[in-house]
Amino acid sequence: MRRIWMAALLTAWLACGCSSNNTTPTTSPAASSDGRAISQSDIPSAIVAAFAAEHPYDKIHDPREVSDSDGTTRYIIPYTRPDGSEGSLTYAPTGEVLGGY
Repeated sequence: MRRIWMAALLTAWLACGCSSNNTTPTTSPAASSDGRAISQSDIPSAIVAAFAAEHPYDKIHDPREVSDSDGTTRYIIPYTRPDGSEGSLTYAPTGEVLGGY
């Protein structure tokens, strides 16, 4: 129950933080090799909840959506920890972590 409450609270916190983010994704028609830039509001809610549950104090920046040649989609979520160090996680649309550091 506590984990669900924390995930919901942090999801709301992330959503509020997104509205004050003035960065805009790249609109280039050619996708880069690491996917296309997306806004934080375009991240699937399952990923936002999973990230918030495991990284409650970390801040997401420059998320990317990658479509693989087999049709699967994954999301690269770079983030900054409160101490200033950075990490990145790759998620399936369902919120499952596929890799990262």
